[in-house]
Amino acid sequence: MAGLLKAGGRFFMREGHPVLWALNQTRQHDVKLELPYFEQPAPILADKLGTYVEAGGHEFVATVVAEFNHGLGEIVTALLERGMRIVGLTEHDSCPWEALPGLMDVDSRGKGSDGYCYD
Repeated sequence: MAGLLKAGGRFFMREGHPVLWALNQTRQHDVKLELPYFEQPAPILADKLGTYVEAGGHEFVATVVAEFNHGLGEIVTALLERGMRIVGLTEHDSCPWEALPGLMDVDSRGKGSDGYCYD
């Protein structure tokens, strides 16, 4: 990111908390920390059907993904080491997607804003 910004440019990042990626989300009625929170040398491989585009029916052709978890410390340190200045770090009590399928409710702000809250 630092190499792509013009002098004085700003970068905003919105991401789910890294602990989400450590949760076993295949369970129907409970959530357990079962995957590593801290960075690991090898990725977690998963076969994920679906799409990033909700309209148009464009399903993934290649469905195996390699996922690496990056803790908050790693993310913040990477930005600082590349000369970026951090002017804020905010945690939210909601998520703009259903991070825990079947365990979240749409709150009063509605789906698509910051609308999913843990039930």
